[in-house]
Amino acid sequence: MNISKFLTAVYIPVALTMAALSACSDDVNPIGGSIADSQVSIYVDSSYYNLHARVVDAMNIDARSTFNILGHIKVPEYGELSASYVARLMSAGEMNIPDSITVNMVDSMRVVFEVPRRSVVGDTLAPQQLTVYRLNRQLPDNITSDFNPEGYYNPQEPVGSTNYTLSGIAMSDSAFRSLKVLPVSVTLPRQWAVDIFNAYRKDPSVFQWPSSLAKVFPGIYVKPTFGRGCITAVQAARFYTYWHHTVIRNEVVDTETVKREVLIKDSVCLLSTAPEVLASNNISFTPSPSLLQDIDRGESIITTPLGYRVAFTFPLRQLLDRYMAASQELAIINSLSMLIPAKAIENEYGIGTAPNLLLIRTSEIEDFFANAKVPDNKTSFYSTYDEKTGGYMFNQMRHYIVQMKEESANATPEEMEKMCDFTLIPVNLTTEKVDNADGSTTTYVTGCTPYLTKPTMTRINAEKALIIFTFTHQYID
Repeated sequence: MNISKFLTAVYIPVALTMAALSACSDDVNPIGGSIADSQVSIYVDSSYYNLHARVVDAMNIDARSTFNILGHIKVPEYGELSASYVARLMSAGEMNIPDSITVNMVDSMRVVFEVPRRSVVGDTLAPQQLTVYRLNRQLPDNITSDFNPEGYYNPQEPVGSTNYTLSGIAMSDSAFRSLKVLPVSVTLPRQWAVDIFNAYRKDPSVFQWPSSLAKVFPGIYVKPTFGRGCITAVQAARFYTYWHHTVIRNEVVDTETVKREVLIKDSVCLLSTAPEVLASNNISFTPSPSLLQDIDRGESIITTPLGYRVAFTFPLRQLLDRYMAASQELAIINSLSMLIPAKAIENEYGIGTAPNLLLIRTSEIEDFFANAKVPDNKTSFYSTYDEKTGGYMFNQMRHYIVQMKEESANATPEEMEKMCDFTLIPVNLTTEKVDNADGSTTTYVTGCTPYLTKPTMTRINAEKALIIFTFTHQYID
């Protein structure tokens, strides 16, 4: 329903005359000698619309991501969330260890989990425990958030475990403030280091490709095994192999030079999780009673990493009807943008709104994520939450309505519904900045995946979406 609107037309008179002047001839060429007077009208149609949004279940989604989520949290306004993850590994192209090093010199291995400080939700002082298991089977490619790792690892054979907090309490204030990533390390069995060392020495080609490595080391399963007050993202897990060797050095003792054997320790990162290889989150989410009540009352709520999305029918037909009523053949569509108001749901855990929303045709969601697409500003768009405007502004929608103006002319009701049905999905964006010749920079989106970094709750006010539609028309007398 259209709640309120204003439609303005700005008339710009254009008097176009041609006078052909010549310094060496009195003849005047009549071709192009005059053009009829014309005027240009600029229409700015700014209206509030009720999008008649509906909440869509998103309890099982494609959970492959460059970030993994780990932990357990329970929030009265949000619900209960538990997350573990499985991941294949990426190897270094070659083992940067001198040939003189033998397997007897290999000491140990440990894995370091890198936790972005800003991704932590909950009580950072709460004691947590994580356990690492080695996978014994290949992970399926069509993995989703409800994946059950049972049968892919031996629960009786954990390869490492550690207790930790994410407060940085043992660090100085200055060191903690400068630290963007908190390390959580787990000591692994020496046999892991030995196996990898021997595998490199025997056949280095195994480590050239992730697919060949997965046949030897299918990957890891990381599980929270203690703690219910904190959940966080893990941006990478890096496996370091440690070894030692001895060297003979000259040292001065009581003015005399003597030779001494010195023990040298070194390490190298041979394996890690990486965006190039599969990693997927195993997530369980139980919405809180208060959240379910809000949805039952008709509230439009989006949650992450699982839970709910919001879908609606874009008022394409109403916009095109206005365009056709106010314009004729010489009309040009200039721009189309939409502001969707949104705000956070109050809670004591600091759970805020989704940083970015993808606006995409509902029929294209599966293909979009399966083929790692990015917003094209034709049938998929993105917006970052703006606290000043209190919502998400989608500015680049002109190509969509220009294309739909042509396609909708002979569309059936079913086709029109497909053209207009959109869904709002929280996403992680990967961007790249390119320097232009004029000194400016252009930002390109190079990756777009479901937002799995941390819990969010976003209340969408779909009843007061502001749509601004601008077009011009030229009248020729």
